[in-house]
Amino acid sequence: MIHYMTIRGTADAWVGNELRVVRDAGIPFRLHALDRSEQNYFASEDMAEIAGATRFLRPVPPVRVLMAVLAAPLR
Repeated sequence: MIHYMTIRGTADAWVGNELRVVRDAGIPFRLHALDRSEQNYFASEDMAEIAGATRFLRPVPPVRVLMAVLAAPLR
Protein backbone atom coordinates (compact mmCIF):
# COMPACT_ATOMS: atom_id res chain seq x y z
CA MET A 1 0.00 0.00 0.00
CA ILE A 2 1.22 3.49 -0.87
CA HIS A 3 0.75 6.26 1.70
CA TYR A 4 0.67 9.78 0.25
CA MET A 5 1.44 12.70 2.55
CA THR A 6 0.37 16.12 1.30
CA ILE A 7 -0.34 19.53 2.74
CA ARG A 8 -3.88 20.05 1.41
CA GLY A 9 -5.00 16.64 0.14
CA THR A 10 -7.01 16.70 -3.09
CA ALA A 11 -6.91 20.51 -3.18
CA ASP A 12 -3.63 20.14 -5.12
CA ALA A 13 -4.00 19.25 -8.80
CA TRP A 14 -1.04 16.84 -8.91
CA VAL A 15 -2.54 14.78 -6.07
CA GLY A 16 -5.78 14.16 -7.95
CA ASN A 17 -4.01 13.33 -11.21
CA GLU A 18 -1.54 10.95 -9.59
CA LEU A 19 -4.12 9.19 -7.43
CA ARG A 20 -6.34 8.56 -10.45
CA VAL A 21 -3.44 6.83 -12.21
CA VAL A 22 -2.57 4.81 -9.10
CA ARG A 23 -6.20 3.79 -8.55
CA ASP A 24 -6.66 2.82 -12.22
CA ALA A 25 -3.55 0.64 -11.96
CA GLY A 26 -5.15 -1.22 -9.05
CA ILE A 27 -2.57 -0.13 -6.49
CA PRO A 28 -3.99 0.44 -2.99
CA PHE A 29 -3.25 3.82 -1.45
CA ARG A 30 -4.08 6.00 1.52
CA LEU A 31 -4.03 9.82 1.43
CA HIS A 32 -2.90 11.77 4.50
CA ALA A 33 -3.09 15.58 4.58
CA LEU A 34 -1.89 18.10 7.12
CA ASP A 35 -4.83 20.47 6.76
CA ARG A 36 -8.33 20.55 5.32
CA SER A 37 -8.98 22.77 2.33
CA GLU A 38 -12.30 24.37 1.49
CA GLN A 39 -11.74 23.88 -2.22
CA ASN A 40 -10.68 20.93 -4.35
CA TYR A 41 -9.05 21.14 -7.73
CA PHE A 42 -11.36 18.46 -9.10
CA ALA A 43 -15.15 18.48 -8.66
CA SER A 44 -15.82 14.87 -9.56
CA GLU A 45 -17.36 11.90 -7.81
CA ASP A 46 -14.13 9.91 -7.62
CA MET A 47 -12.22 12.82 -6.07
CA ALA A 48 -15.02 13.35 -3.55
CA GLU A 49 -14.64 9.70 -2.58
CA ILE A 50 -10.86 10.05 -2.16
CA ALA A 51 -11.27 13.30 -0.22
CA GLY A 52 -13.79 11.62 2.05
CA ALA A 53 -11.31 8.85 2.89
CA THR A 54 -8.42 11.27 3.49
CA ARG A 55 -6.92 11.25 6.98
CA PHE A 56 -6.33 14.80 8.20
CA LEU A 57 -3.57 15.27 10.75
CA ARG A 58 -4.42 18.78 11.96
CA PRO A 59 -5.94 20.04 14.07
CA VAL A 60 -4.94 17.44 16.61
CA PRO A 61 -7.85 16.49 18.87
CA PRO A 62 -7.29 17.70 22.46
CA VAL A 63 -7.75 14.18 23.83
CA ARG A 64 -4.87 12.89 21.69
CA VAL A 65 -2.63 15.73 22.89
CA LEU A 66 -3.49 14.97 26.51
CA MET A 67 -2.85 11.24 26.05
CA ALA A 68 0.50 11.92 24.38
CA VAL A 69 1.58 14.24 27.20
CA LEU A 70 0.57 11.71 29.86
CA ALA A 71 2.26 8.81 28.07
CA ALA A 72 5.52 10.67 27.33
CA PRO A 73 7.20 10.00 30.71
CA LEU A 74 6.42 6.29 30.39
CA ARG A 75 8.05 6.01 27.03
